[in-house]
Amino acid sequence: MQKKIIEVGESFDNLFKAQELISRKEYLDARELLETHFDGKNVDMANQLGFIYQQKEFPDHNTDLALKYYDISAKAGSLYGMHGLIASLRE
Repeated sequence: MQKKIIEVGESFDNLFKAQELISRKEYLDARELLETHFDGKNVDMANQLGFIYQQKEFPDHNTDLALKYYDISAKAGSLYGMHGLIASLRE
């Protein structure tokens, strides 16, 4: 049980750090942080990665990757993921 609490805390810390980087448009650093810790299931990380790849000013802008991450989130029931998926499809 203690290990699970630590993992959740680390996940939250990484999400918070990534959000700070995203708010400063430091997308490369945010992506590196998120992709290092993304387990393929974390809905919040998938949303953030989708958002990063969706940004036109991001040097590695990639609508297909944005769709991939938003799809993970949307399939888990995230409304943000569903919205991001629709927005990415409109590009």
